Amino acid sequence: MTSEQHQEVLEVEPGELTEIRRLAEENGVELQDVEVDGLELVTAALVVLVGVPAAVHKVLREIDYWRGGQVIDRREGAERVVYRTRSLRHDLLVVLANDGDVKIQYLRSDGTPTRTMESLTKVILSLRSADSETIVGVAESVMGSAASVTMSPAGAELPAATE
Repeated sequence: MTSEQHQEVLEVEPGELTEIRRLAEENGVELQDVEVDGLELVTAALVVLVGVPAAVHKVLREIDYWRGGQVIDRREGAERVVYRTRSLRHDLLVVLANDGDVKIQYLRSDGTPTRTMESLTKVILSLRSADSETIVGVAESVMGSAASVTMSPAGAELPAATE
């Protein structure tokens, strides 16, 4: 790697690898597989994106858009607790709680919401109480004016992707 190149480590699910390879190749970014000795990564893989900073960041942004929005399922007995879905816009985070659903839409257009949403996800997952009012309060506190936070009755239909 030259001094002009940048690298980012990315966790990918096996079903995402083909699309991520295509995006990297289209943007002149090298994709390197990361092999972890003594650890079998069954549900995810690690890759490194290597290239000029602007190209690497463009690929990360395109991957974020392609992956769609994030769902955190805090309901009792949930099979999947945290996942991304292309049926939601990339700038949406939906929290499913036993007593209601919380939709958090990232409002800033100055970049991808991934890092901020990752921080919010960690906070939500660490909460002892998973009721929707608590989640709304935490989301408003963490996100401030960077997001719109709304609550709806439990089981409401998830907003569809429109992009």
